Amino acid sequence: MSRSKLQFRKYWYTSGCTALFFFACNPIAPKLSRVDGNSPTPKKTLSQIPRELSYQSNLLSPLGRETLTLVVGKLRKIKLASQSFELERTGELNSLATRQNAILSKLRQIAPSCATITPQSQNFRCGWRLESLAKTTKALKKVSSQLLYRSRRIPYLLSRRIAVAEQLAIAIESPSAASTRSLCSVLEASDPLALPAILRLPKWQNELCHQGKLPFDMEIASKALETAVQELSIYSQLRRQLNVRGVLKFRYPRRSVPYQRLIVRLSASSKTQSAFKDALAKLVAKKPSARHAWFPGLSEGRGEVYEGHLLGLWGMLPAKFNEERVLQMMINVISAESEYRVSNGYGKILSLPKGNYEYTVYSISDRLDDPNYERKVDEGGLFWSNKRRFVTIAKQLHSG
Repeated sequence: MSRSKLQFRKYWYTSGCTALFFFACNPIAPKLSRVDGNSPTPKKTLSQIPRELSYQSNLLSPLGRETLTLVVGKLRKIKLASQSFELERTGELNSLATRQNAILSKLRQIAPSCATITPQSQNFRCGWRLESLAKTTKALKKVSSQLLYRSRRIPYLLSRRIAVAEQLAIAIESPSAASTRSLCSVLEASDPLALPAILRLPKWQNELCHQGKLPFDMEIASKALETAVQELSIYSQLRRQLNVRGVLKFRYPRRSVPYQRLIVRLSASSKTQSAFKDALAKLVAKKPSARHAWFPGLSEGRGEVYEGHLLGLWGMLPAKFNEERVLQMMINVISAESEYRVSNGYGKILSLPKGNYEYTVYSISDRLDDPNYERKVDEGGLFWSNKRRFVTIAKQLHSG
């Protein structure tokens, strides 16, 4: 064989094997379709197709609108005000009518505060379920009379909340620009903790006092009054069930404290807070009709939303809240005094839920311009129960 033929065969075997090896190890890439002529866009595979489809609408109420989302996928659910509720599988939800029927059946379960729920185009309208004004004001007078005429020690925060609810009832019974201004001035000037939970919610306050409506919307005001009376009724029952009346005295040698006037601050222990929460849960469980899964205007609240949840006014929970702080505040609502002034060696009549408490005692100066007006002198714990109606804390302190 000639030399030129051998060189040709060697070249053919080398280049042919190289080409076969390249195509065997590197399959041809799929063609890319161009959308704008610049960037190639691959075709979507089955795994890239979204597994969930969402349809968005609104739930309309006298307070405004809240976004409602229907999510169709492996788990069918509706989302309302950041809460998710699972739907029953009743066939395909491709048409508007089937989607509305599925949402309606679920809304009737999770929104019992709506007496009627009717579709409007792609939205839903909630008509509130309201008690008669006469029935609501009668329940308010009952709570007020039980507190004022049957209690020797009246809880300050509870009495203030009752007074605000009575002011709201007057504004509803005699609607006018003057009564609305009077109510709104009370809401703006009051300590937030002296207001019922629903009147601390920004959206409710805004609708009542900051919309330029004189008088305000009667349906919104009536719903606020009804919810406030439900809250006050539960607090009144808790106070009668849990509170124990007694005398607490702090006695220190006169030379061991800088000033003889004292400030005492009490806070419930975690064990007492847990017992309070359990007692509240048992009381609310007796009234299942008061527990709502959804309630309008809760999106901007925190502690007041959790307070209303514990009281059974609604079932929704806020995104963030401090449970310990809320429970301490609720105990303060039914306590006669959790912070008070008293002279060294003198007792103070208190009405507190039974349990363990931590106390902190400060000595206060007679002069307001004193840079050390308030000095901490003592702290510790005590047990409050109906078996010890007279508690005395007597200590020998280091003179300061």
